[in-house]
Amino acid sequence: VFTTLLFNTFQKEWRNRGFLVLAILTVLFILILNEGVHAVVTWISSKSGTMMVSDFNKLVRGQLYVFYMIISVWSGLLGALIGVNAVRTDYESRVISQILSFPLHKRDYLAARVLGAWLLVVLYYVGALLVALLYFSMRNGTMAFEWAILVRLAFTSLSVLVYVLLGVMLSLMLPKILGFVLSAMVGFFAFIADWFIGGKPLGDLFNQLGFFKVVGLAFYLLFPHVGNVGGIADQLLGIKAEGPMAEAMPATFTLWFEAAHFVVTTALLTFVTWSVFKKSNQEMG
Repeated sequence: VFTTLLFNTFQKEWRNRGFLVLAILTVLFILILNEGVHAVVTWISSKSGTMMVSDFNKLVRGQLYVFYMIISVWSGLLGALIGVNAVRTDYESRVISQILSFPLHKRDYLAARVLGAWLLVVLYYVGALLVALLYFSMRNGTMAFEWAILVRLAFTSLSVLVYVLLGVMLSLMLPKILGFVLSAMVGFFAFIADWFIGGKPLGDLFNQLGFFKVVGLAFYLLFPHVGNVGGIADQLLGIKAEGPMAEAMPATFTLWFEAAHFVVTTALLTFVTWSVFKKSNQEMG
């Protein structure tokens, strides 16, 4: 039953209009970004008459990096969108009681919906990057490849799980549109807090407290650091990012604090989501 429900999540969500619109926008962005790089190459060549091969290869790799950054943000939004829809539609169509009448624990139902939504977004994430990699490489005649991006992919996909969980939880408390907007806003503010507060030494976190810093600290301490997951991968595997990848890290990055914080806060978010789901079922019953 669990496996059937998992695949049912795929079948139900891949037709989501938001998913289709984002897929179309992804293809358009790949084309626009590629033409932008060609415009830069043409402009440099017209000014200097030539362009070093090393500079061109760096530009093409940077092209993939920019796409990686954009697709990471879009995947988070898609995770929230699919998460909001995954469980809420079962309530709206009034099939939740029928599904739970099968020999299936409520915990397994929720896990199947969450994992199905997460895997769907991760497949989109991986597929978009592979398409971009192949297209940029073929169009420019050089391999648009960056090890740091591919290694970060597996870890960064965990941030999608956070957005899915947040979307599921808020969808059980609010209307779908409001739940999606609030999920996106919480994720955005948490991401900003990662960069502004995460760049400070741990001992300075509680110095010079003001209203905005207190709010930022609340997001930083209570919400998973979705913006720093890629850095965990870099340090664990000993990969030294170059160029923009190196600049994407906070000034101070404590590996084990970030890893432990992500695990604990994601577990906490999972527990809260489960609690809200149980309460919703009790009210329904």
